[in-house]
Amino acid sequence: MRNPRARSWLIIVVGVVLITIGVLAIFRYVQGAIHIHTDLANDYGAAQALRAGQSIYAERNNHPPLAAFFFLPLSFLPYGPALVVWTGLSLLLYVLVIGTVGRTLDIHVPQSWVILLCGLALIWYPFLAHIALGQFSLVLAACLILGWRALRRGRAGWAGVLFGVATALKLFPGLVAVTLLARRRWRALGVMIITTLFGLLLPLAFIPAGDFIRYFGEVAPQNAAQYAVFPVNHAISGVISRLFVSGPWIMPIVDAPWLASVLIAGLSLLVVGLLAWSAWRLPETPQGIDVAWSLTCVAMLLVSPITWQHAFTVLILPLGVLLRVWLDSPTSNLRKLGLLVFTLLALPDVELARALMALSLPERMPWWQSFLPAAGAAALVLLWLLLVRHSDLTKTTQVAS
Repeated sequence: MRNPRARSWLIIVVGVVLITIGVLAIFRYVQGAIHIHTDLANDYGAAQALRAGQSIYAERNNHPPLAAFFFLPLSFLPYGPALVVWTGLSLLLYVLVIGTVGRTLDIHVPQSWVILLCGLALIWYPFLAHIALGQFSLVLAACLILGWRALRRGRAGWAGVLFGVATALKLFPGLVAVTLLARRRWRALGVMIITTLFGLLLPLAFIPAGDFIRYFGEVAPQNAAQYAVFPVNHAISGVISRLFVSGPWIMPIVDAPWLASVLIAGLSLLVVGLLAWSAWRLPETPQGIDVAWSLTCVAMLLVSPITWQHAFTVLILPLGVLLRVWLDSPTSNLRKLGLLVFTLLALPDVELARALMALSLPERMPWWQSFLPAAGAAALVLLWLLLVRHSDLTKTTQVAS
């Protein structure tokens, strides 16, 4: 479209339509969550059990003990109002995370594009999956991104506290310690370790020691083993398990669990090693910090035993870094590959998996079909490569600290 004014109005109209669709989708998912068993229902039930002095793992609950303590305030409300409150808090955290990344990276786009980006953010499937499940991945994203900003501002202590809270809530953010170690951020690393230990041990003051032992010795290992082969596990473990582990959903190439274990361990160590090397060699500048922590966000999702799509909300930082690089040095390839990453991350994985499994009934889904609903794994790898490819621009990109 040659007329810039007409193009701007078209972008605004599309943005408004997307915002409307996003708001309606949020209402729909909240209404649905009231009638189905969600992750929030698990945490809400665990918090109520905690208040009653009962085992937080008597019912289905796969989350760490601190999660029950975290949701304790909501357990004083009826479940419906608690769900509404949590949805509102999630939306506020989403705005906080996006706003923090945009301001810190000094991202400026035309007003019409702001409206379009708001619409895209509201209909982004990882966010909607987060709302539908009542998850707390946005809490992790907020801790990680606010911790990154604190490091940029020289506030290592606050960064360590935030990283420690994220790790205590969900163990996979613990990979942050590798980056802190590689970049010799000793104070942040020390505070993170202390905060993590405090967060992990805090529930012992309120729950039976047996629940604490049960989570780490039984619940967490069983959850990882059961759902590693799930069609929408986007981690390295999910990709490899679909190829070499027989499960109830997918027919693998060959049933060789030992081979899967070797490959998962080897590839995970490779990712951790590449992360440590990249974090060590990137310059100690705001731009170097941006890329180092973007790679950390990607790596933690790859090496986690299970990565569901709602966890992609922690990728707002690396996606923001790519947008910043493109605004400074626009290239056709970067734009196309960045859009491909965003699209693959946004595919409705659960719906795709259900449709493909239905096509294969009464047999299990063949392994080659299982990679479409888990295309997010390919997006993670491509995002990593784009960040590494453009990390040399950190020496010249002017980004406000």
